[in-house]
Amino acid sequence: MKGRKINIKEINYKYLSDCWIHSERLSKLFDFLTEKQNQQHVDRLHEKALKHALTAYENPMDKVISLVYGLLAERSSGNIKYTAEFIQALHNKEGFYNFDSFVKRLEESGIGFESYEKLYQSLQRFNGVGKKTAALLVKTLYQINISRGKEWELAFWPENSGYGMKKIANDDRLYLPVDAVIHNVFFFNNTIQDPVLYKSASRSFDTINDFLFTNSSENYPEKMLIWDDIWFWGYITQFSGKNVGVSGRRIASKEEAFNREKYWANPYTAKTNDEIKDIERACREFIEIVG
Repeated sequence: MKGRKINIKEINYKYLSDCWIHSERLSKLFDFLTEKQNQQHVDRLHEKALKHALTAYENPMDKVISLVYGLLAERSSGNIKYTAEFIQALHNKEGFYNFDSFVKRLEESGIGFESYEKLYQSLQRFNGVGKKTAALLVKTLYQINISRGKEWELAFWPENSGYGMKKIANDDRLYLPVDAVIHNVFFFNNTIQDPVLYKSASRSFDTINDFLFTNSSENYPEKMLIWDDIWFWGYITQFSGKNVGVSGRRIASKEEAFNREKYWANPYTAKTNDEIKDIERACREFIEIVG
C-alpha cells in the first residue's frame, strides 16, 4: 500500500503558521510596519521613485507604459521578445486614457473593470508577465490613484472622477508581489535544513499570499499595501555572497542589521544623518522580529 502523497503546499503553509502565528511574530511585524515613522520612510521612497517614473509624461497611457518599462526592467531575467510584445499590446492607435479602457485593452472582453483580482489575472495572459509583475503593477496603480493619491499628488485616474479607479471592495483581492527578498523574510530560518520547504519566490508566491489573506481580518485588501512594506525592510537587512543562504542571501544579525551599501546604492532612499540613524534603529527592530 502506497503511503499518503506529500502535500507540499500544506507543509509550507503549516510552517508559516508555526513560525508566524503561534509565536505572534506576524502581529508584531504588522505593528512594526504600521508604526508611523516606519511607514513614512517607505512612503517617501515610493513617492520619489514614482515621481521619477511619471512626471515626464502628460497622458495616462504614457504614464502606465513608463511604469511597465520600470517593472519589467527590475526582473533579473526575461525574454526581450515577450517584453516587446506586451509593450506593443499596450500601444495602439486608439490609446487608453481612462481606467476602464485600459482594463478592456488587457481583457479583450469588452466588459471593462470587474475586480482587481480579475485585472491581476488578465495581465498574466501576456507572455512574460508573471504573478509578481502583475501583482506589482496592480498594486502600484492602486497606490498612485487611490490609497496615496492625495498625499503623493500623482493620481491620473483618481477615484470619483468619472474615468478613474475604484476603491477596492472587501471581497476583492490585491496580491503581494513576492520576490526573493520577501520569500527570504518568511522562509529563511528552516529552508536550508528542510528539503520540503520552498526554496524560491516562484514556489512560495501563492502560499505566502494565501497565508496573509487567511490571517488578515477586516479591510484585508488595504492591508496588503501595508504588508508590501516588508520588501523595503527585507531588502536593506539582507546581504549577498557565497554560502550565505537561500538565493545567495542571508538575513542580517542584530549586530549587523543594516546593509549600508544597498541603502546608499538606491537613488530614492533618504540620505540625511537623522533619517539614516532612525532607519538603522528600525532595521534592528525588524531583525528582532523576523530573524
